Amino acid sequence: MPRNLSPSLPDIKKQRSAVYRDSCHVNYAATVSPACAYGDRSSDKVVVLYGDSHATQWFPAVERLSRP
Repeated sequence: MPRNLSPSLPDIKKQRSAVYRDSCHVNYAATVSPACAYGDRSSDKVVVLYGDSHATQWFPAVERLSRP
């Protein structure tokens, strides 16, 4: 394993996106999803990111693009 990985493997869990930190990504057996909302809730624009871990990988980018 390369020693110059950033973040290092022991520290990778600290870098998880809010979707994982807030338990918004549920497993396949789940029948209820938590209400996970980010950003300006009074905005007249809404962005929905729906899907599995492949969609979740885009959360940091979508969140950053959604900010003014």
